Amino acid sequence: MGINAVSQDKKLYLVDVSSLFFRAYYAISHHLSSSKGLPTNALYGLLSMTEKFIREHKSEYIVYCFDHEKPSFRVKIYPEYKANRGEVPEDLKVQIPYIKKLVSALGIPMVEQAGYEADDLIGSLATTAQKQGFKIVIVSGDKDFAQIVSSSVSLYDPMKEISYNPSGVQQKWGVRPEQINDYLAIVGDSSDNIPGVFGIGPKGAKKLLQEYDSLEQIYKNLDYIQKKTAEKLRNSKKEAFLSQELAHIVTNVGLKKQVPSFHRQPIQTETLRELLRELDFKTFEKKLCPSPSTKTELVGPASPPQKIKKLSSNLRLHCLEWDELKSFIQPYGKVWCFSQENQYFLAYKNKVITLENHNLQRVGQFFSDRRIYWCGYDLKKIWKDFDCRHPLPYWCAMIAAYLIEPGPPGGFKKVCLKYTGEVVDHSLAPGEIYQRHKKLNKELEKQLKERNMIELYEKVELALISVLYGMEKKGIMLDPLELEKQAREVNQKIKMTEKEIFDYVKHEFNLSSPKQLADVLFKEMGLSPLRKTKTGYSTDMDVLNKLRAKHPVIPLVLEHRELFKLKTTYIEALPPLINKKTGRIHTHFRQALTATGRLSSINPNLQNIPIKTRRGRKIRKAFIAPKGKKIISADYSQIELRILAHITE
Repeated sequence: MGINAVSQDKKLYLVDVSSLFFRAYYAISHHLSSSKGLPTNALYGLLSMTEKFIREHKSEYIVYCFDHEKPSFRVKIYPEYKANRGEVPEDLKVQIPYIKKLVSALGIPMVEQAGYEADDLIGSLATTAQKQGFKIVIVSGDKDFAQIVSSSVSLYDPMKEISYNPSGVQQKWGVRPEQINDYLAIVGDSSDNIPGVFGIGPKGAKKLLQEYDSLEQIYKNLDYIQKKTAEKLRNSKKEAFLSQELAHIVTNVGLKKQVPSFHRQPIQTETLRELLRELDFKTFEKKLCPSPSTKTELVGPASPPQKIKKLSSNLRLHCLEWDELKSFIQPYGKVWCFSQENQYFLAYKNKVITLENHNLQRVGQFFSDRRIYWCGYDLKKIWKDFDCRHPLPYWCAMIAAYLIEPGPPGGFKKVCLKYTGEVVDHSLAPGEIYQRHKKLNKELEKQLKERNMIELYEKVELALISVLYGMEKKGIMLDPLELEKQAREVNQKIKMTEKEIFDYVKHEFNLSSPKQLADVLFKEMGLSPLRKTKTGYSTDMDVLNKLRAKHPVIPLVLEHRELFKLKTTYIEALPPLINKKTGRIHTHFRQALTATGRLSSINPNLQNIPIKTRRGRKIRKAFIAPKGKKIISADYSQIELRILAHITE
């Protein structure tokens, strides 16, 4: 696999074509077809992702990797591999021959090889390209690729628009990239018919790998693992190591067809134009094969419900020009905003407009400048995506649903089904989704009026959305130097506490392991256990507090837990959340969550900053105000009792 050396800032994009093609097929309406009756939904989705990806990522170096039509070596090892998959649907099968034609016409290098899957080709190309100075981006929605993520290899899911580096992999799956193969060996993979260990799921696999590091070490330490778990592992040992082999991505395939260059070649304009015309992809023809007179067209009005299906393919196409967008929206006082498949749409009166992602901030600024009101579901999230300055709320279906039935309302799909009886899925055209928003609005407004809640909704909850958005956008200042100082103090105290504990028990052990701690307390030291769990004797805070007076080591264990929690939950966790541009933490306030109406916050949770202990209160010192200003802390202590007392007067 020969490639030329390149500068270290060059990125090579390795695309798992099968993953994206199949996902596009199921994500886009099956009614999309050419004038000759050829189904085109999967081709449209793949081409849309390709065009958007190349445009947004400026991809110069890119390779499309294909599964070969012949079975891979894994089928020889395990004939049942992927045997659970049904036949490829006929309307998808007829689209497959066009994939390589389109990719070739776009000037994108392609590779495939008999006996191997695209995963193995991507793994091997990544290994070779890294040696030549490339940074690698694997483009796929397949979690298997997490096993080869490293400091120079990242995994990007274009459907979800999420990128994973090593820390992202650990955050998502709870294990390091180099442990993913063993993680899959334990949990299996139903989509590929990889068996795994029967009875152990992601939570159990994560716990085992965190404690024993690898599949081999897990099996070497079965005598120390909880009895039922060890039994499951013994019973499935053959399947576990078979699954490890099946899930492993090969990184040293000797490709028979060498890739002379990873550099994307110029588009074969005439060939591509013929293909796009055959598929009736007129918008892509204008974008990818433009003539001097080509002008981005305006998306037409949303048809009445009975005609929407005919218009669905047009409504899904790309955006109008900015000046036209302004001239069409400006006369209207309020506009609906919603998303579908990571694509935003604006709707007003009888029109639906598709927005390019790079235009969102301009739209947000324009709405603020012209005092145009927003309607939608979860306005605060929409405003964040549009980076609005002073947005004006008119209607938020999420808050309305929350008032009618307090508690987490769920997403738009769930709420729409509940109140209108209509399903929302990926097959709907944007115009149809717009109609469902309006129908849901009508039903929720009716129910608010029946409950005499309109005034509460408009004057309190709707107004609060803007306040909370402003608070999130502004953020709160945090002093990282104060937390650095506290980290040094806490780490020193943790070491001292651990030494005292180990001196008492005469040996070291993992204080974070409930099993090891239980063995020390109840087997070695002879303390009486108070409660048994599925995995052994409990060592939770309640049990330890009841045992506090039984042995001097117990208060030390409790102190160690407090210190360790402060360190991991706050002292070390907060500094990485500081926004580099603002120097502040920007939490997310959840207005529609609790049944009592109480606000909560996440990423990070700022309502649970410790206050009960002296050490916990010190963490609050890190939250600071700008020079010349102060932070005011207020607490509605026992508000329920105060309301009850007022009612009973």
